[in-house]
Amino acid sequence: MPDKKSSPSPKKTKAKPQKAAPAKVTEAKIEAQGSPESWLQYIESTKNHLVRQFQPTIVDDFLKEVEEKGLPHAIAAAIDSKDYTRGDIWAKSQSDVLSPLLPANPLLSELVKQAGIEGSTQALKWLPEYVGNSKDQKEILVAHLKSEKPENRRWAAIHLSRLNHDKTDEQYLEALKEGLCADWVASKQEHSSSGLSGKGETARAIARLGKEGSSLKDSLAGELEKRNLEAADVAQIASALNQVSQDLELALSKLIVPAENLLNEKRGEGLHQGEKEMLKTLKNFIKLWNQSPSKENKELETKLEFLQREVEYHLPN
Repeated sequence: MPDKKSSPSPKKTKAKPQKAAPAKVTEAKIEAQGSPESWLQYIESTKNHLVRQFQPTIVDDFLKEVEEKGLPHAIAAAIDSKDYTRGDIWAKSQSDVLSPLLPANPLLSELVKQAGIEGSTQALKWLPEYVGNSKDQKEILVAHLKSEKPENRRWAAIHLSRLNHDKTDEQYLEALKEGLCADWVASKQEHSSSGLSGKGETARAIARLGKEGSSLKDSLAGELEKRNLEAADVAQIASALNQVSQDLELALSKLIVPAENLLNEKRGEGLHQGEKEMLKTLKNFIKLWNQSPSKENKELETKLEFLQREVEYHLPN
């Protein structure tokens, strides 16, 4: 009998991953939320928007968020989509789709304001950009100094630093201290490009207080003693320390250590944006020091002469 050829075993094939189906939108529920007429008109226009034909998943997910969280919170999230990590192609495409869906003013401002009142962290983050009335801003922000959400307290304090808020307000100062000492990201874009975190963003706010922020001097100095701080954060914290303490020698003494570490590690290597910012801050401090009529700290002066040459090598005019 002829040999039977063994039949080849079937090849195992990997199942192709299934694309997630667009979120199901219960449009009747959206319309039944008792929203103002202008909100319903906007929702209707979004459902019929041309973009939905080409990017149904993103638009339907947005409408699903409207259904689940309400229109103000969905709008705040759509606005915040523009703050994405550099190089994140998916996040960028999502932002590109949501941006043209945003309503025009005054509806946009009304919705962001409402989301801020209701405690949306994303709305509070962008509040000054979309709610132009400073009185409305301040009323919302002051209320959130007592928020149970840490980031709400921090954003409230950061924005209030531009609104001439009472600089003796203990809750305000405590929220600034919290934002300075916590490990958090304020802006994904800035963090991914320069390394600046929420610490540095808060330090900018503290610097606006000037000498009236002197109660935060020790917290600023303590942060600069921490290891592994981002260079961009160091630059902002050192600048804030100089502003609130009015003591250039103190600020320089705290900035020198991370600056020396950077110069030793990066000798001959390219510097990224945050590192350049830290060296620019040092360069400006040295310039101010050189303009000072009396320089009693000879040890510091000698060290600064050396650092000045190093900084000029990395940051030529």
